[in-house]
Amino acid sequence: MKNYTNLYTQKLFTELQPLVGAIVAQSVLKRIAEKLGKTEESLSMSDASEIVKGLEKGLAVFLGTDAAGEAARRIGQLR
Repeated sequence: MKNYTNLYTQKLFTELQPLVGAIVAQSVLKRIAEKLGKTEESLSMSDASEIVKGLEKGLAVFLGTDAAGEAARRIGQLR
């Protein structure tokens, strides 16, 4: 299991990992962070709306559109 020093990123990873596995969860977080011009360690709650958009698209391949949308909304509410 990956351990991030950023508590918010760790929460995101902890939610994603059971859904898609550790490697895919890490990749999804990395890709979203890159699109935001950040690193995974610099993601914050202020990025939540953009993270949700990225997750809806990124998770749809693995979970289907409806499940990805629900997972993204739930993850977007993390504090």
